[in-house]
Amino acid sequence: MEDVLDVLAEDHEEIRQALAELEKGPTAATGATEDQLMLRKIMTEELIIEVSKHEEIELTWLWPAVREHVPGGDSLADRGICAELEIAALLAELDKLDASQPEFEDLLSQFTQAGREHFDFEERQAWPRLRSALAPRAAAELGGKILLARQSLAARPGPHASVSSQKPHISQNPHISQISQSPQISQSPQSPQRPPRSGEGAHHGSFG
Repeated sequence: MEDVLDVLAEDHEEIRQALAELEKGPTAATGATEDQLMLRKIMTEELIIEVSKHEEIELTWLWPAVREHVPGGDSLADRGICAELEIAALLAELDKLDASQPEFEDLLSQFTQAGREHFDFEERQAWPRLRSALAPRAAAELGGKILLARQSLAARPGPHASVSSQKPHISQNPHISQISQSPQISQSPQSPQRPPRSGEGAHHGSFG
């Protein structure tokens, strides 16, 4: 059975490929047709759904494991969760826009940079330390739980359902409270603010 990091690495590769395809264009600024812009919006909606699922799984399984097993794991988890909340906020705004709007490409570019930086942080700093801390059997068991979570999230509404109804609501994940109650994070002027919770404003949770 794949271990937890093999499972998550597959997600990273798929998301990186999707971002590379979107970077190729064409965009409204480079003369894309109406049909091309419609396809670009559809591709972005699909990316938002997949990123949202990925981040939801990490919030539920990866970062709690980092906190529990890795020495100094709280600071790693706090940094990872902050980045995921920043990504969630970007995608919530991107989800509202049409591909013909100039702001669409600006937000997509911001997400692309933030997503790649976050993946690099996970793969170069968080994952190696977690792999060293977990016994092979424990890593495989955690990977199995993530695969089951993937299957559960895949059982979403059909293609005619709205994008927002298919996305996990990251800001409502119970593991967010672990960071929102941390004095170190709440007092940091550079920490990204979490997206509004349901009833506070924006209703989207989030990609991953």
